[in-house]
Amino acid sequence: MIPAGVDIADLSAQLREDRLALGPNAEFGRMQESELLDVLSVSNQESGSGVNGGADFGLALIDVPVGKAADLRDVAQELQLNTEIETIVVRTPTVGAAVSDLHSRAELEAAESAFAHVQTSTGFQNFVDELSGTPFPWGIIAIVLAIVIATALTASWFLVTKSLRN
Repeated sequence: MIPAGVDIADLSAQLREDRLALGPNAEFGRMQESELLDVLSVSNQESGSGVNGGADFGLALIDVPVGKAADLRDVAQELQLNTEIETIVVRTPTVGAAVSDLHSRAELEAAESAFAHVQTSTGFQNFVDELSGTPFPWGIIAIVLAIVIATALTASWFLVTKSLRN
């Protein structure tokens, strides 16, 4: 449910303009507006701005009472639908939520912890860095491990059959 006092149309228009939206009472964001715009600009340039790969980030800061974190996800989802920005982060002074077409919910929730309890611009940079980090190559490790096991089994089979013939 969208909390009372959140103007989705206004926030969407702001996001389309420069990827940053500030609600009418979001003074915590106004004090850092230039820093936040810098982080957004660099993040979207480095990631390719969503064109042919890379994430396209948008940040909305609101200061309204929120009943539960799911309400912030609802706001983020509405903003994403209205703007077509791939990854939308919605923050209040105390909590945040994100939605993305590019990143899984688990990745987003892990990255959300990176922006908790820090200055908004630093927290958003931490969030972007967390999502942009190189994932652990579990697929390659599984293939190498399978090859090692197959080699060990084959070698054991040859040794056992050789010793049975003698």
